[in-house]
Amino acid sequence: MPTLLKTFCLGILFGVVLTGCGDSTLDKIEAAKDKVCACKDKACARAVAKESKNLKAEAKEMMNEDKLKAMKFAEQAKACVKKLKS
Repeated sequence: MPTLLKTFCLGILFGVVLTGCGDSTLDKIEAAKDKVCACKDKACARAVAKESKNLKAEAKEMMNEDKLKAMKFAEQAKACVKKLKS
């Protein structure tokens, strides 16, 4: 479980799910959080984590205020992953 949490949190902080060209990075991070919180099992959360690792550079470009919001979304997603059963 710690590996899944670590993978997801790193993925969400450094990348985002590709949800559309016009979305802001923060919107994409929030979408990833929503997606992982909708998961019913660890396999789903792993898939979301895998999708979330791609756009590290885009996440680095965020303003400080957005980075704080992104971290909040990551914490919420982490809480959702902790609730999952195998």
